[in-house]
Amino acid sequence: MKKKISTKKLIIFAFLLISIFSFFSVSAIENISSINVKITASGLEYFHIHYFSDGLARVQTGDSIHQRHGFINKTGELVIPNIYQWAGDFSHGLAVVFPNISGEVGIIDKTGKEIIPIKNGHYINLEFSEGLARFPLNEKWVFINKTGNAIILTEYDYVENFSEGMAAVCIGRPWNFEEDKKWGFIDKAGNEVIPPIYGINHLESNDGSGGGVGFREGLASVRLDDKWGVIDKTGKEVVPFIYDYISWFNDGMAAVRIGDWQEGKWGFIDKTGKEVIPLIYDYVEIVSEGMIAVNIGTDYVGTLDWSYEVLGGKWGFIDTTGKEVIPPKYDSARPFNEGLALVSIGEQRSGSKYGYIDKMGNEVVPIEYDVSGWFGGYKGYQSHERLIAMKKDGKWDILEIQDIPKSIASPKTGDSIWYVLCLLSIVIIIFVRLSRLKNISLGHFIVFGK
Repeated sequence: MKKKISTKKLIIFAFLLISIFSFFSVSAIENISSINVKITASGLEYFHIHYFSDGLARVQTGDSIHQRHGFINKTGELVIPNIYQWAGDFSHGLAVVFPNISGEVGIIDKTGKEIIPIKNGHYINLEFSEGLARFPLNEKWVFINKTGNAIILTEYDYVENFSEGMAAVCIGRPWNFEEDKKWGFIDKAGNEVIPPIYGINHLESNDGSGGGVGFREGLASVRLDDKWGVIDKTGKEVVPFIYDYISWFNDGMAAVRIGDWQEGKWGFIDKTGKEVIPLIYDYVEIVSEGMIAVNIGTDYVGTLDWSYEVLGGKWGFIDTTGKEVIPPKYDSARPFNEGLALVSIGEQRSGSKYGYIDKMGNEVVPIEYDVSGWFGGYKGYQSHERLIAMKKDGKWDILEIQDIPKSIASPKTGDSIWYVLCLLSIVIIIFVRLSRLKNISLGHFIVFGK
């Protein structure tokens, strides 16, 4: 006679069986990336394809000396021909172009039509922020609106774009290392709100574009007497001037360094100045989308084309609590943007291969490309551009980020737990009901039909 199984034992057995099944199935589901990247054009032959902005990318024919520039769309179609000596990226439908080297410059729209002719211009990306864009004119700087009218005339040697209603302005030229440079801030009426008494190394903006020069989240990082601190929009000191570098704030955190670029250590502070991630890393990128790229073991940090080059060591990712999410195994890494981070494997100055990973470390774009830009371009995490050009075997592909529909993407943790609990409840009820029948053995629950 077969031994009966008590209801209590059946419930325990059901709980263990379903828990084990759910753990492995949910873990597997949550490791599926919710991001897909589609190749929209391939085999393009250009000397270089720059970043996408406003859906168009600047393309360069010739070489670094004898060059011509035009623009393509995401399918690789040349929508503005290569007729310019130089061109900037599009911003709000406008781009700066140099037809020749005579010094004349114009601003075109996305059809290639010149809408604003300007003389004595400079090579600069036209980047609108808060409705205005900085523009060099007659050795000084002005702010223009989208019709090309100069709204703010300044007497400064250099300016940054507006951020949170304030623009950083400089007495002295940032690119001239022999000049003394002092930075202050103006408002949109052109009034000097914070006098130019601070030093800001233009290279020390952590993205190479000067993007760290200005207010973010109500605060600005500035240098005074060779130490960095943080001020608010009234000029009041918020974080004391005790660090050797402070980045701008993002997601309530700023990177800080104590020591020089070669030997110093990096960590993070919050908006009160509290150190929330200890200064233990050899280099870090900014916080972006809740993730931080960190370097361990770098042996060189130096300047390269208006940005900092980091060689040696390995890169990984931590979250904003300092917990390791992706172990340090890459030779370079950039901040996350639109759910993806650019990483590389191989010697940085020769032989690197580039690709993109998601926040779980999955390779969404295989690490096999020889040259790659960054989603968002020089604007980095501030941009939501979803197109990028990558080069392999001498030819370019254009890739576009596409989200996987929610119906097949990984569920949220809360949804997974709810799913497991519902399934578990149903199974327990069935087992309890069946346990009341006669001659039901454990084998019946494992191998049905006996």
